[in-house]
Amino acid sequence: MKNRIKVFVVIVLSLVLNDTYSQGNIVNIGGSGSPINTIRTGAPILSINTNPQAMGMGYIGVVASELNTQNGFDQNPALLSCEEDVFGAQLLNYSPHARNSAVASRLFESGIYASIGKHSFSVSSRYMLLPESFITDIFGNVSSSFTPSEFFVSGSYAYKFSKNFSIGASLKYLHSDFTGGNIIQGNATMPANVIAGDIGLSYRKTLKETENFKLKWNLGLSVLNIGSKVRYIESAEGDFLPQTLKLGSLFTLLWKKENNNYFAIDFAYQADKLLVPTPPIYAFCATPQSSDQRFYDLS
Repeated sequence: MKNRIKVFVVIVLSLVLNDTYSQGNIVNIGGSGSPINTIRTGAPILSINTNPQAMGMGYIGVVASELNTQNGFDQNPALLSCEEDVFGAQLLNYSPHARNSAVASRLFESGIYASIGKHSFSVSSRYMLLPESFITDIFGNVSSSFTPSEFFVSGSYAYKFSKNFSIGASLKYLHSDFTGGNIIQGNATMPANVIAGDIGLSYRKTLKETENFKLKWNLGLSVLNIGSKVRYIESAEGDFLPQTLKLGSLFTLLWKKENNNYFAIDFAYQADKLLVPTPPIYAFCATPQSSDQRFYDLS
């Protein structure tokens, strides 16, 4: 258990408190080995998708069948728009995340949504609680402990411009506390409070329809987590939010059965692109004959 806690503290502190990462890695050209140039983002709660249908389809959620309105909570707010008036809610959903790792967490979420005519609305929230962590000195003596957590609440609106096309947007408030207000590495820390937004488009069309068969197509596009950086130290540069572009396509085949029931098969593809700049890699070069030292951007 102690090893698990130590590993967790190292991972969390290296992610949220290293304010020099944006300067890139210093690499000796004459040395051996390749530089590690990891793209880091803050607020991991924004990247976790717990929608059961999306999880069952390889986390595809920017497109969805018309009955899976809850996908609009996570990956594309335009999906909240429906062809008919509906109301739904998830009162409480609990999901253990990465429970066999050093950063095992517990997620709680809830939400309600409604579609009335061309207008659709939703309000959702998510809370993530991580294991208790400890701050130690160089000798391993515990100086303090805290329980990292993150929380966000989101409000979404979608409008159906036509029978096939809809657009949606979300506004989020995020509260992230990964340091417990402790003084770490000589720096006073604080919780991060961030405002972020999502935008999404959805195009749905019935390609073929007979008495017993339907073929439907859904094209979706969204940009998620547009907002400012996450800062746990006032003077630090901070971490980018996981701003992501998502583009997907879905074909749904439906065969009519008895009592107006349908048997359906979905074929879907989704591409995600993280819209965060890659930190540059700098090379340090000095010649033995000269004291001239220069840095070169290799990225």
